[in-house]
Amino acid sequence: VPRPPPAAPPRHFGERVLGIKHVLALMAPWKQPAYLTRVWCDFEIFTAVQNKVKLQVIMPPREAASLAEDLAGGGEAMDGLWRVLASVKVQDAKASVEQDRVRILQLIEKGPGFEQLNNEVARFLQQWFAQMLELQTRTLWGKGLDEEKGAELTRKVANFLRSLGQTRQAKDLLLLGLRSVGQNPLPRALLLRVLGVVEEAGGDFGAAQRTLEEALHLHEKTQTVNSLAGLRTLGNLGAVHMAAGDNQAAAGYFQRCLHGHKAAGTDGTTEVVAPLVNLTRIKLQQGDHRGAEQTYRECLKSLQAHGAGESPEAAQVQQALALLLQQTGRGEEALDLLRSALQTHRRLATLETEAARSIQRQLDALQQGNVATAQGRRPRPMMQMAQEPMMRPLSQMAQEPMMQMAQEPMMQMAQ
Repeated sequence: VPRPPPAAPPRHFGERVLGIKHVLALMAPWKQPAYLTRVWCDFEIFTAVQNKVKLQVIMPPREAASLAEDLAGGGEAMDGLWRVLASVKVQDAKASVEQDRVRILQLIEKGPGFEQLNNEVARFLQQWFAQMLELQTRTLWGKGLDEEKGAELTRKVANFLRSLGQTRQAKDLLLLGLRSVGQNPLPRALLLRVLGVVEEAGGDFGAAQRTLEEALHLHEKTQTVNSLAGLRTLGNLGAVHMAAGDNQAAAGYFQRCLHGHKAAGTDGTTEVVAPLVNLTRIKLQQGDHRGAEQTYRECLKSLQAHGAGESPEAAQVQQALALLLQQTGRGEEALDLLRSALQTHRRLATLETEAARSIQRQLDALQQGNVATAQGRRPRPMMQMAQEPMMRPLSQMAQEPMMQMAQEPMMQMAQ
């Protein structure tokens, strides 16, 4: 990797990257790569990506072995690394020589700006990470991976792929996982649920409904409907029916989901955000605005309080609240919320996903003064994520669970 002498101007460093035409980025330690904390390193990745210079990410053998061991155990540390890769901030990076740091940050600020550099570096690293994990997961299945741990690993990797808009790759990996677990009911139900989320994201509501119904049948057969996975499946089924326009069936699934959380004692956690918001959306479609704004704001407050204020879920709640504000003539507040939601996707390097594009369309229509168009482009259902976190207390939201029926599904994701 090229390194200029301390006094060399950053622009000369960029010229060296172009001249060498091959950059090696060292990811070590893999759980918290030191490479990303160095301003020169972030700048060289950006320079390489911008100029289509060959960029290769490498790991020392010991780190690669450690990562493989974590993956074989279900990938417990993967979520943390994904967040690290998504939160690159060159303005916080360090340099051995402070003068170098100041000069390169000035160059970035006058050129692409911190936001563009951070987003491009994050997007490249996330794509590399997802592709590498997909290959590793396929290799591990070929070596006889434990079915339960393999299903959990496949779920996580498929969600990473889906969040980058790579739904075909996510679906192919999930199908491999399903072939590998065979008829083992709980790993199969887990993978089917994530597959249903991916199919819904691709607009195939019929396939998503059939897949999720199969997952629910397995939970009923094993008497695990009131488990976290079973309740998420109910919420996802409601979201798919809602996306397909069947609000009556959707409301039934959301209510079953919320009743299940109450029976399981999890009605005071963020697990109820997606079904509750979706029920509120159905209620709004029926013309009842009372309590809807409070519910949305409570959802945002809870997500913020528990470290998820800049998450895809928070962005979806902001979009739903913006639509409500538009409908009640508060366009400026709606614009602020949509801009904030879009900024979240920028920070997460997920602007290319359908969720972000939906927000952008709504924002464009509202900015152009076409409120009717903006209101007509309803947000996608909020799909409940397939990830294990987010089991954190809600404040007043838990007191309004059974809001009869709501407006456009918020799918609880397969993350």
